Amino acid sequence: IGGTRELITGRSHLNICPYLSIQCGITGCKAFIRQEEQESHNTCVLSDHLHVAVQKLSLLEKAAETSWKVPFTQLKSQNSTWYSPGFYTSPGGYKIKLNVDCNGYSIALGTHVTCHIYLMEG
Repeated sequence: IGGTRELITGRSHLNICPYLSIQCGITGCKAFIRQEEQESHNTCVLSDHLHVAVQKLSLLEKAAETSWKVPFTQLKSQNSTWYSPGFYTSPGGYKIKLNVDCNGYSIALGTHVTCHIYLMEG
């Protein structure tokens, strides 16, 4: 029953084994599927994945509405600058922080509220 067999070691086997069960790569989907079935899983439950993404966005929107409200009119008269704490866009995502100059910055000074997004290490 000849033929050559290739020796595949632990980590490389996990990367190519079609029978290995893995968690779906879509954040929020808790399904465990075989690697070979990942493409068909994504196609079959696309609407579920979209629903999870929309829910996540609406939760982020609600958090932004309630957590970061600042009385900008008071801060504008004081030429205040506001910095958010660093936060991640998603698990394993980018770490960012926001900076708001309530009375504008540079050419927008006195006429606009200026917002900056900073990418951070980590």
